[in-house]
Amino acid sequence: MVSTELPTAGEQETPCEKYTDVAAAARRAAYACELDVHNTGLAELPPEIGHLTHLKRLDISDNQLQRLPSQIGWLRELTYFNASGNELAELPAEIGWLRELTYFDVHDNVLVAVPAEIGWLQKLTDLDLSGNRLTGLPRQIGWLEQLRNLGLAGNRLQELPQEVRRFSHLERLSLRDNPLSPGKLNAALEVLPKKVRVE
Repeated sequence: MVSTELPTAGEQETPCEKYTDVAAAARRAAYACELDVHNTGLAELPPEIGHLTHLKRLDISDNQLQRLPSQIGWLRELTYFNASGNELAELPAEIGWLRELTYFDVHDNVLVAVPAEIGWLQKLTDLDLSGNRLTGLPRQIGWLEQLRNLGLAGNRLQELPQEVRRFSHLERLSLRDNPLSPGKLNAALEVLPKKVRVE
């Protein structure tokens, strides 16, 4: 549970602990750096999640969560967040406070929209929004200029915002099973880097 990494010179060692229970992690908030509660039947994420301000990795996938508390935005050190396989219909605006996030997976939920604040996550390299009910994307998604992998398959998208032209590092884009007309699809592909693999 506790990391065995040695501290660098001049630093005091801070244990890094992994937990599989929210309450237990909250009791040791100063040391909890990973919380894995995937596939545990979780129906609600308590506000106490916000106390885990040193979390680096959070996996709440494959549960029955219908919402995320606004306190999720307090996890300012989070780099990996998997919330796939739940029943989330929306994301709180506070999701934009997770400025260190590089991996965010919310595929297979029931999202009907993505907040504009998603654009604040400018360190994101992997974003999976597949298998939701999205009919559009905010133009702020174009601010995610470090994206390498973007999953949009299995939604209700009829077009992509022109801001996708800013995805200069994009390598993979999944678009299958969307009602994109050939014209709209071609228009989007024309502004993307040539190296992008479209699925």
